[in-house]
Amino acid sequence: MPIVPLWVVVLSALLTPTIAVLASVIAYRQWRTAQNKLKFDLFDRRLKVYEALTSVLGRVLTHGGTTNEDQGAYLEGIQNAKWLFGEEIREYLQNTVWRAIVDLELLESMTNGMTPEPERSARIAKQAELRNWFADQYKHAESLFSKYMSLGH
Repeated sequence: MPIVPLWVVVLSALLTPTIAVLASVIAYRQWRTAQNKLKFDLFDRRLKVYEALTSVLGRVLTHGGTTNEDQGAYLEGIQNAKWLFGEEIREYLQNTVWRAIVDLELLESMTNGMTPEPERSARIAKQAELRNWFADQYKHAESLFSKYMSLGH
């Protein structure tokens, strides 16, 4: 029986643990990559909801109101908010902001008719108040969304 050199025995003994460590490192890196992809995908879906909000805010501030298309895009854009965010943001988007959009449109339609002057002035003042509220929503929305919009590692 031939004698095997010591270095061959040592190398063959170290080969299995080395392969196991290497496989573990690869598995860990794949897990981290999958976690980061999940974070990015979630961020991307949340960003679309945030963009639907800022788009409608911008439309109100630049044009004084929204069109039916703007409203449809907003409702479509926030549709998945209940699955992507906490209850606080869903409530804010579906009730607070949406009701303000509807109120602004209602005031707009009521102001355009043959309304007597004292009522017309009161409605115009209420519209201005609502538009100021919409302007304040950029900062408010940023503070609400910020905890959900982090990609931190």
